[in-house]
Amino acid sequence: MKSSKSLYWKLSAYFFFFTWSSSYSLFSIWLGQEIKLNGSATGLIFSVNAIFALCTQPLYGYISDRIGLKKHILFFISCLLVFVGPFYIFVYGPLLQCNVLIGAIIGGLYLGVAFLAGIGAIETYIEKVSRKYKFEYGKSRMWGSLGWAAATFFAGQLFNINPHINFWVASVSAVILVAIIFSVKVEMTSNEETLMCYNLNEQKLLLDCTHSGKEDGVRKVALQAGETLALRIFVDRSSIEVFANEGQATMTSRIYPTESRLGIELFMKEET
Repeated sequence: MKSSKSLYWKLSAYFFFFTWSSSYSLFSIWLGQEIKLNGSATGLIFSVNAIFALCTQPLYGYISDRIGLKKHILFFISCLLVFVGPFYIFVYGPLLQCNVLIGAIIGGLYLGVAFLAGIGAIETYIEKVSRKYKFEYGKSRMWGSLGWAAATFFAGQLFNINPHINFWVASVSAVILVAIIFSVKVEMTSNEETLMCYNLNEQKLLLDCTHSGKEDGVRKVALQAGETLALRIFVDRSSIEVFANEGQATMTSRIYPTESRLGIELFMKEET
């Protein structure tokens, strides 16, 4: 319970949204007033940002499916965000003033990977953890929205003083985010398993796939008494086939193990 509450607060995404809002909520105003770009150039930049986000999202999705609850993507994104201030001030702004197209491409790559596609990867991770630790994802996500609102309020005030202050605030917020991600401890084990057993008293072979990533039920077959049990078991990435006593009984099922649950265990349990 204590672990669940701790993760609820740490994974609220407050500081991600605070960082994002500090640097991006007044993005179009910054482009027009500070960089002196017209509407056409601004539209080009937003389009390029969206294209890079579109290309990055499937990659994040693929990696997320492969690594499960490991924090690699969160670390990568949060570390990128630490450099948001220097990037805007010393790289992005000067590039846009020199060459809009090149600046749009470089900026689209950074903003697309770090923010526009990064938000989907982070929310996916939080949703997975919320299911494992049984806290409400919607409530946790609510604090992220609060972070965006708070940062936007202050960003408007600071922009009138100096827009660069917002970018430095975003970097400081990202440093806090990195520290929070580092402190997050998620148990990697789970109840996921495909169980096959032989009940000597009942003379039945059982294949239990109710915890095999996607519930596929339980299969039971009776075997003739007094025979030596001989099993041939074939397992591939998404299925298991069992042949008992040269085909006297067969069972097949689909299984969907995660990357972290690919081991095999053999055990014997004595029943009274």
